[in-house]
Amino acid sequence: MSNNRDTTSGATATSPPISAVLNDAVITALRAPSIHNTQPWKWIIRSQEAELYRDLRWHLPVADPDRKLLTLSCGAALHHARVAALAGGFQPLVHRMPDPDQPDLLARLNLGKAIPVTRDALQLYRATLLRHTDRRPVSSDPVAAELLQLLEERAAAEGVALHILRPEDVTDLLVAVGHAEQVEAGDPAFRAELAYWGGVSPRTPMGVPSSSLLQERPRHRGLPPRDFGAAGTLMEGPGDNSGARYAILHGDGDQPLDWLRAGEALSAVWLTATVEGLSVMPVSAVVEVPVGQAALRRLFGVGVPYLVIRLGLPAAPGTRLLTARRPISDSVSSVSDDLEADD
Repeated sequence: MSNNRDTTSGATATSPPISAVLNDAVITALRAPSIHNTQPWKWIIRSQEAELYRDLRWHLPVADPDRKLLTLSCGAALHHARVAALAGGFQPLVHRMPDPDQPDLLARLNLGKAIPVTRDALQLYRATLLRHTDRRPVSSDPVAAELLQLLEERAAAEGVALHILRPEDVTDLLVAVGHAEQVEAGDPAFRAELAYWGGVSPRTPMGVPSSSLLQERPRHRGLPPRDFGAAGTLMEGPGDNSGARYAILHGDGDQPLDWLRAGEALSAVWLTATVEGLSVMPVSAVVEVPVGQAALRRLFGVGVPYLVIRLGLPAAPGTRLLTARRPISDSVSSVSDDLEADD
């Protein structure tokens, strides 16, 4: 396990211009995870601050009628931007939900005083380039208890709880997820929405590419990845999922600010897990329907469930399953034309 909690590092000799760091923060935000890779955000850079808006063009009306997962996705982008600011040597200052008359304006990001760049900040920033969803079975090797504790601490620092399930709880989770998926499978609108966003060409700038979906659902133990109704091209690999651990992001509130903070917590957990060499797979079906949310609360005593994630050591380490991104011009306004985002 890397020394992820070591924050000692020297300050940079000279700080880069605030405008350059702010631009990089916004570009870094575009790498964040989002529900079905919809990338439902819009950034506007105004002078020396950046505004984050939810982009309702990419709302999933069936799976996400209250826009909870859309807002959570935007929260992950906000945290990515904060990480880039820290790696650029500035303290990020965030004003969340700043204008009640503009519900689509989720946050304003400013850069505060210049600060030393820490090892932790650089590690998390590099992880934004490596982070991806891995639906393949994970290794049988267990996840270290101290690493799970670190992930809990990273979520708690964002004001959100991460409840790590015990191995004996997995059967109940499988039942809850399976029931939620049955409810969705019985709804033609759900099936159509999944089919639209899943199994797209790897070059398509949105949606879940076929290269990230398994050729067939695995038959081993543990929670199988979501069925998008289309076969992918990804080989299952040697893992058997026996070392997988599952966790629930949850909190006390169920309002847009709570969903935004949940997304920031998801990013903090995911980037830390990436630094530590873990595979991450989000599980959203169980929170998309009321029966799934109720089951999670009843079975595991959690608050409002925001998302379930699978954690584990990858059975095929080193493989990057990156998804494409929309053109910067479609997600960001007032950014220099020469900036380019990584896929």
